[in-house]
Amino acid sequence: MFTYIAKKKKVIDIPSARKEHSEPTALLGGVAIYFATIISITLFSRSSSGYLIPVLLVGATGVAVMG
Repeated sequence: MFTYIAKKKKVIDIPSARKEHSEPTALLGGVAIYFATIISITLFSRSSSGYLIPVLLVGATGVAVMG
């Protein structure tokens, strides 16, 4: 899904002499991992404390923004 979006929006890495790949490569893999992490945290967290989920979500967002 993110590969399709990346190609449609032209968020791709174009091959050149300095690159090893020979075809354009999508650059939205990190965004896909971020969304998978957020969905997993919200769906599968069984914490009894009310502040753990927001802390994990803010932490994951901070790491994604810095990356």
